[in-house]
Amino acid sequence: MENAIMLLLGFLLGIVASGLAWLVVRLIVPKIYFVPDISKVPCEDNKNGWRYRFKFYNTGRREIIDLQMECRYRAKKNPTHSTDLWFAFTIPLDNANTPRLRPKLNLIYEIRPAEITAVKGYMNFDDDTRKKIENGTIAIEELLSYNGTAHLRIFIFGYDAFSGTRRLFISKEYKLSDIKEGVFSRSNYKTEHVIE
Repeated sequence: MENAIMLLLGFLLGIVASGLAWLVVRLIVPKIYFVPDISKVPCEDNKNGWRYRFKFYNTGRREIIDLQMECRYRAKKNPTHSTDLWFAFTIPLDNANTPRLRPKLNLIYEIRPAEITAVKGYMNFDDDTRKKIENGTIAIEELLSYNGTAHLRIFIFGYDAFSGTRRLFISKEYKLSDIKEGVFSRSNYKTEHVIE
């Protein structure tokens, strides 16, 4: 009888310990906060004359490792059509991989529309826009002003340094009104924005 009680007690303690470990792994995870604006500053090095950047913070308590980033452009093929047919393509970044991001720190990356190469849905743009994409002079504002449905999203894949779990962090949909000329302020991440 005593062995049965010890076995049952051990089983129940194992379930409680597993539940606590699961809570620790799930609740103390890396979190990413994306600044709600995209910064736009003059740049002679880029053919379009501008440098576009986005910023994000690791607001969690643990380090994120092996970050991989992607900037996706999406627009509806025909905004008046009743079906939701969209086309999308990737806009290159200055460096799409980062080894780690410690808690409470931030990173800033450049979005490079001048380096767009293969574009699915290319035929949806007018001739002038296609030529600008081909010769690398396209501005993000021109892409985002396409038919009123266009937006950018930033996708970040990263591993929790403690548990090894991979997470996907997705920004809001950046629209034309989110492009602000100026640099990022150096305020608290919750009030961060682009200042002129």
